[in-house]
Amino acid sequence: MEFRIDDSKINKLKSLLRKEKKSLFILWLVEKIALISGIVISVIYTVNRYSVYNHVDRYGYRFKNSLWIKESIFVFLCCLLVWGVFRFALTLAQNYAVNRVSNEVVKIDRNILYYCFEPRDFSGFNNLINIIAVDMNTISDVSFNEKNRKLTIEGKMLGVKVDMIDKLKITSEKMSEKKIELIDYFSPSLYDMLLRYEELHKVS
Repeated sequence: MEFRIDDSKINKLKSLLRKEKKSLFILWLVEKIALISGIVISVIYTVNRYSVYNHVDRYGYRFKNSLWIKESIFVFLCCLLVWGVFRFALTLAQNYAVNRVSNEVVKIDRNILYYCFEPRDFSGFNNLINIIAVDMNTISDVSFNEKNRKLTIEGKMLGVKVDMIDKLKITSEKMSEKKIELIDYFSPSLYDMLLRYEELHKVS
């Protein structure tokens, strides 16, 4: 069984973080102000330049010049660039706040829960895959925060780093009692699946 990342859950988390973290909210607000200001400035400048380069003098002679188009496009691109910088900074900050790892994979195979990920490393030197394997039969406690979707699992597990998943060989004998925290923005919900597994395990 394999889980996929749900973008709708990630977007809800980003919205929540903007409300809880002052720095993200300010950055979001500045980005919106930059967008609105850029539109207003571009429109006002375009209208002004058009009236300057296209007018009728007191003798009734009509002047026409297409230079206003080039100037307006230049101003629009400058405003777009300023907004783009703030938008990029906001996107980067939100993504880092929500998921500080990349290429996440969660799957269950033979009663072992595998959580695979790569740390966000901008240097490009870290090519190792981090894998945390949890023996689902030994899970002693599962807690879940509905607000920030933080999932905590306690049980026997093992963490390893490999360059290829195919090289992975994990046995329950090597595992020890530990705790892992992750954000459950997966579909289907990892927390719901663990609850169902626990209920079935108790029945059997």
